[in-house]
Amino acid sequence: MYKRQANIRALASYYHARFQKLKDGKARKDSYRQAMHWYREYYYLFPLDDHAPQMSKLLAELYLENGDYHEAAVEFERIAKNDPTSELAAESAYAALFAHREHLKELPKSRKRAAREHIADQSLAFAENYPDHAETGAVLTATAYDFLLLKHFSAATRTAKQVISDYPDSGPLQIQSSWIVLADAEFEAGQYADAEQSYSRILATYTFDKEKKAALTENLAASIYRQAEYAKKRNDHATAAQHFLRLKQVAPDASLSASAQYEAASSLVSIGDWTRAAVVLEVFQKQNPTHELAVASTRNLAAIYQRNDDLLKSAAKLEVVAKKDKDPDVRREALLQAAELYDRAENQADALRVYKQYTQQHPSPADDAVETWHVIAGIYKTRGDINNYHNYLN
Repeated sequence: MYKRQANIRALASYYHARFQKLKDGKARKDSYRQAMHWYREYYYLFPLDDHAPQMSKLLAELYLENGDYHEAAVEFERIAKNDPTSELAAESAYAALFAHREHLKELPKSRKRAAREHIADQSLAFAENYPDHAETGAVLTATAYDFLLLKHFSAATRTAKQVISDYPDSGPLQIQSSWIVLADAEFEAGQYADAEQSYSRILATYTFDKEKKAALTENLAASIYRQAEYAKKRNDHATAAQHFLRLKQVAPDASLSASAQYEAASSLVSIGDWTRAAVVLEVFQKQNPTHELAVASTRNLAAIYQRNDDLLKSAAKLEVVAKKDKDPDVRREALLQAAELYDRAENQADALRVYKQYTQQHPSPADDAVETWHVIAGIYKTRGDINNYHNYLN
């Protein structure tokens, strides 16, 4: 029997070596099949033999070398489960995870989720069974990312924290990756204050290229913006304004920075802080003259100025609205209101200029035009300009 065992081992070894030596072609495929056959035959005939685990390991390695990753993973898992305390168990369990991940790359999208779930489960089992293995930190880092992709945000958070706290020496890239997964998972789970702290720590601790730093800064800004939105939804406008304004300080170059300024002014208006709201909008307009909210901010500033009895400033802003707003009805109303405010502020020159502009741009309906002409005539009368008074009156 021992001679038969030795012969089978020799045949498996011969064909495995021949498979490795040949580059391609029928001979290589035949060698692969022969080696696989003899490895399997040995385990089938002598499962309790001392050489059986090693023969199974060589079979799994053969599968890996041929790119049969699923078969390799299954074989490595079987080795680890059959004798979890053996020297081969830990390495086989780790090799199984590697093979599973290689197989994952080959799967169609419809099968990837289930495969990733299995990998995550096996990875947690590996960490539990072999907590002191050199690669456990790396395994858990990858697992945290798996959970993030699977939208298991609590599991992603828990696993990333485990790497950070239990495996600080697993390598700077592993720790950095775990922090990023932690921040992303906290954000996706709606834990925006925690996400802000995590993103802030990442940006303060690590160096990134320009593109990656910008992306992380955008995430930091978004975590603050969401906190502001949550406060606003609860009608806590003071806290909302604080968060919106803080975003500008923390991430001035983020794409949400300008919108945060605008929203901060809106929240300040909601608590009656008209003066600060005006200052915020003035800064917004100076820094973002072409922003999509520029016209809306001008309308808001006009309303705030009028609320503060600064009629001339309000009128000037309304003239801008009359030129730039996309809605023709809004433009029409803004121009007329600007003229009326100039009139109320006793700035007759600008009142006449804008009233005339209004009649030229909006000659109909006739009743409105006639009414405006009468207003113009009234201004000329107060100025003692009788000729123009009669011209517009008639």
